Amino acid sequence: MQQIESLIGKFLSGEADTAEKAEVTQWLSESEENKVVFQQIKNFWEESHENLTKVEQSSWQKLANHIDLSESGIKETPVIPIQKDSKAYLYWAAAIAFILTSVFLFWNANQIQSTNNVANLIESKADYGSKVNIRLVDGTQVKLNSGSKLTYPEEFTGVERRVTLTGEAFFEVAKNAKMPFIINTGNINTTVLGTSFNVQASGENEVRVAVLTGKVKVADTLNQQEVFLLPEDLAIVQTANGNITKTKFDAALEFGWKDGKLVFKEASLKEVLIQLEKWFGFTFEKSTDFNEPTSHDYYSVFQNESLTNVMQNLSHTFDFKYQIDYQNKKVLLMN
Repeated sequence: MQQIESLIGKFLSGEADTAEKAEVTQWLSESEENKVVFQQIKNFWEESHENLTKVEQSSWQKLANHIDLSESGIKETPVIPIQKDSKAYLYWAAAIAFILTSVFLFWNANQIQSTNNVANLIESKADYGSKVNIRLVDGTQVKLNSGSKLTYPEEFTGVERRVTLTGEAFFEVAKNAKMPFIINTGNINTTVLGTSFNVQASGENEVRVAVLTGKVKVADTLNQQEVFLLPEDLAIVQTANGNITKTKFDAALEFGWKDGKLVFKEASLKEVLIQLEKWFGFTFEKSTDFNEPTSHDYYSVFQNESLTNVMQNLSHTFDFKYQIDYQNKKVLLMN
């Protein structure tokens, strides 16, 4: 792999070819730390890009203030005048940002570890078969769907309120115009000031954001795509390429779960079973000779129904038999 700072420079300047973009994507997928580093580089690069005559001393100083350069082994880099049409500027900006950010993250991680081993972060989980209500320190209300996880700080400091979501959650964000609320789901950032909306990042291929009230910005930081959403808008982000589709949503499908409604529309049996595993916390198994239907035409709404009632409806629609093992929390599907 080429030096990552050079690749990132090409990536940010739009000069990377397909292979080089793939290398950056691979590097980002290797760890959460790499994603944080990339975002820091991107922020630094964008700030410096406002003045193409030099890599601004102010941008260097912001990061250097956090680092004892004499002990870090990095010498202060002089300001280098660059002509506007020089591609070298882009590579220098990214390279400097990469070096500084890496040292800053290393220094900051050590500082955090020395004062608080858990970095003041809280992790809340909703196991399969359960849902969890969370009230954040700023007054924001969050409802986690089954099989989901939210990581957030004990206190929000700085210029933003940032949390990390895996799975699905409904947010009612407390208003604070000076401190945007950001939900991170992989490469996708959802940014708001104060609003209510649903974020679903349960699948491997897409992230869905549906807005009930207020205004939301959804951005793919890797592919540099973004869209603004208003009430009744739905954004579907393809995580592989960053393509964002903006459309209207079915309220029952997007928000029904938080009110105890299990909603299916044009669903296959496979899709239904995935939802039922999370909803009830049961494992679904199939007999060796089970012929799974391939149709995608299952429509149904269940309001606080038991597993038995749901399975009776499902088996009648798809024409199969089943056995429920309540002790081991398993369901066996048979022809």
